Amino acid sequence: MKKVIGAIIIIGLAAVLIAAAILIPNQTDGQTDTEQSSSRGELDAAAPVTRDELPSVRLTVTGVSFMPVLELADSSNAVVKWTVEETGASCEGLSPALVFDAPAVRHIELTAAHTDGTDALGDIITFNIGFDHTQDAGRYNVGGAYDHPVQTVAGLDGVYHMTGLIRFLAATPSLSGFLDFSGLNTLEYIECYGASVSSIDLTGCEHLVRLCLELNDLSEIDLNPVSGCLRDLRMSGNQSVVTFVPLTSPMASLYHYCAQSEAVVNHPTAGQLPVIEEWWDWASDQSGELVIRSKVLSSVITSWNAWTSADFTNQFPAGRNGFVEAHGCRLTSVVLTGCPGLTHLDLYDNLLDQNAVDAILAEAASWGTYDGTLDLSQNAPPSESAGPYIAELEARSWSVTVEPAA
Repeated sequence: MKKVIGAIIIIGLAAVLIAAAILIPNQTDGQTDTEQSSSRGELDAAAPVTRDELPSVRLTVTGVSFMPVLELADSSNAVVKWTVEETGASCEGLSPALVFDAPAVRHIELTAAHTDGTDALGDIITFNIGFDHTQDAGRYNVGGAYDHPVQTVAGLDGVYHMTGLIRFLAATPSLSGFLDFSGLNTLEYIECYGASVSSIDLTGCEHLVRLCLELNDLSEIDLNPVSGCLRDLRMSGNQSVVTFVPLTSPMASLYHYCAQSEAVVNHPTAGQLPVIEEWWDWASDQSGELVIRSKVLSSVITSWNAWTSADFTNQFPAGRNGFVEAHGCRLTSVVLTGCPGLTHLDLYDNLLDQNAVDAILAEAASWGTYDGTLDLSQNAPPSESAGPYIAELEARSWSVTVEPAA
């Protein structure tokens, strides 16, 4: 069983407060802060360690409390220490509860030591300062067991010292600036939903599975270090323009691509997403011909771009239950050959002429499938000769929407 040691102290009884409180001199107004913490006991007296002898992770916190949660590897005997730089006060534990008398900018240093005094930051496998698994789920979400209230951490330095880290959970709006994960070759999950991170270094993160940077402040990202391993990319709603460093090899394992509501420069091509299942890039300033060539495609949401044509040849084999939304684009042609597994097709508000509309209706009718949705409204109306295709689809419980003839 993973070792998660320490408990959040409930403030209230005077006896508990006296036993657990550490008085911290206030550096601004001469009053005192009250800091409470859980405790794991003292460091080994035979091998004393000072914080100056060990590498550290430095956190800038701003709230009235700080309650992180760490998790150690099974075999670790590490003692984790938290030190408030402004006062020198410290406590030990994997889930300390530090409570101050007022919000202020404080700097907390995290160190870890084995009983022999050697550095143990590499024993930390989970670093959690805020996570909600319901905010941005997906197949590789770490799940509700790691849900934890958001902590007001504004800055974080030295993450790369946690060389055994597997889960970095920091979905906290206050977290900003640069995150350096370089060299963390055991790291699998980065969860920063709704933070304010502006840049990130993924060099050496050769086992990263999931990268969630939704609603952050990125303007550029280099995914080359994780192109062979990343399976889930979520980075929508960042700066108005986000530039991807050009990929030098395919995203060989990526099943979910979501970079929408931001203009994406150097968007991955079809050849760079060979096993994509969920291609979600609406309102990302894409144009030209949309071509997707995946073995396992299930959904495409690419509306409000400037695509002029789309080719989905053989992307939705029978039984796939495929989903495509490409409304509000500039499509003049859509190729659907070999897509009998496509059951939802939304192409309204494009530039499809009557021949293109008729061809799509004829193709959909040829599949002989049931219970689908096809929206071709706000394009040219179909010709009279397409009437039988519409009737055939509707007889199989398809919902078909087209522009009425003038």
